[in-house]
Amino acid sequence: MESYYGGLGPMLNALLWVQVVIFAIFVGLRLYTRSQILHSVGADDHLVVIALVFQIIYSAFVTAGTKYGLGRKFADIGNPDAYFLAVELEIYSQVAGLMVIGLGKCAVGIFLLRIVWNKFQKAFIWAFVAGTMFITVFSSIVVVVQCDPVQRTWDRRVPGTCWIDFSEVGLTVGCEYL
Repeated sequence: MESYYGGLGPMLNALLWVQVVIFAIFVGLRLYTRSQILHSVGADDHLVVIALVFQIIYSAFVTAGTKYGLGRKFADIGNPDAYFLAVELEIYSQVAGLMVIGLGKCAVGIFLLRIVWNKFQKAFIWAFVAGTMFITVFSSIVVVVQCDPVQRTWDRRVPGTCWIDFSEVGLTVGCEYL
């Protein structure tokens, strides 16, 4: 398939891979400090490393999507197959992106558990960590399976129905804050 790289795709790729480099530097510095200076690598550090891996996966899916037109308007691409492949890759990237967000929040919660001694506070933090992971996993699944058949999620040419429209959800949530 022909390459449809262009539009905002190159800027998107540059931004995401710079984020990966910055993320990797900070994770490396964190791990160095925890292992060599504090001699105390914990579960929160492992979660941050896993979040970095998901950030790389997220960036890789977006980069692959830009080859097929992600970052360009449909009218500029002109090839529906390439466009819907770009949308499919972007949907998969959202799963990894949601995992980055959830794992980062859980890492903070696990870190807080290292410095909190009160049982009520620990239970409170564990409840939020569990809730965060539940919401993260649920959202990751819903992003992909929001339509029946699943292919309709990224390819509107496929006949079927969608039980949730994230553009409408975003508009509704946005209106709540106005």
